Amino acid sequence: MTSVFDHISSTFLLDTTAFIEALLILNFYIYFIIEIAKRIPENLWIITIDAKSQSALRSYFVTICSHFYIVPASILLIYSNNDPNLGQSNIDISSRLAAYKVIPCMVAHLIVDTFTAVIPDWIIFNHPDSAVYMFHHINSLIITYTILCGPDSISVYLPHLLICECSQIFNSIRVVLSIIKSPLKETLFYSVIEAGFIVSFVSLRIVNLGFAFYNILHLLGLYECTFIFAPLYLLQVYWLFLIVAKLLSRKNEKNDDSKESAVKVKGQ
Repeated sequence: MTSVFDHISSTFLLDTTAFIEALLILNFYIYFIIEIAKRIPENLWIITIDAKSQSALRSYFVTICSHFYIVPASILLIYSNNDPNLGQSNIDISSRLAAYKVIPCMVAHLIVDTFTAVIPDWIIFNHPDSAVYMFHHINSLIITYTILCGPDSISVYLPHLLICECSQIFNSIRVVLSIIKSPLKETLFYSVIEAGFIVSFVSLRIVNLGFAFYNILHLLGLYECTFIFAPLYLLQVYWLFLIVAKLLSRKNEKNDDSKESAVKVKGQ
């Protein structure tokens, strides 16, 4: 029985290295743009952003760029894997996966983000979420390794895992707009981005990922899914809990503000 890696091994290391170099260059490029922008009087908004937020800004910009390749490629793979006019054997599916090079790109993103954002934020800024992000990145790399070494029949579900990053695109845009205090935060555009983030998170990271893991369970066995895949899914559930808690908190704040406004009106 062949593994997924058998179909992509010929160029995997070269492709991953190329993506790492590209993301590192992009990282430094954005860093220098921010540094130059800070020295232009018209860009007073960026001077008010602290070093921690500037680091996050750079990380999210790189994430948006890498995911704008990973997500469309994953969508095309899912479409082609369900197209009756194309070959549907394990070899055909694995060959398409190798041709789109989404796995090297995702591995490169995890490595670059770990060493340029997660670890520095943990050491320098003592970011409270760094440990969670570190766990996510390491677990994602372990899952990638497990799938690559698994039977090639599993390759059909790989795009379903990668497409989950669609929600991260919405989240990154949302966070970037918040960091730079963009006036777009008060527009319909920002509301659409927030709604897109929530809908894509639930549909892709909860429903779609659950579907993929359920099917992978029958291919790899209970042990791998319990100790390797289950922690990542539980992390998505944890993040969903935080999202719901934040939405409820925001709703309560709005209710309190409306009550205060009503009291003021009555007092007048």
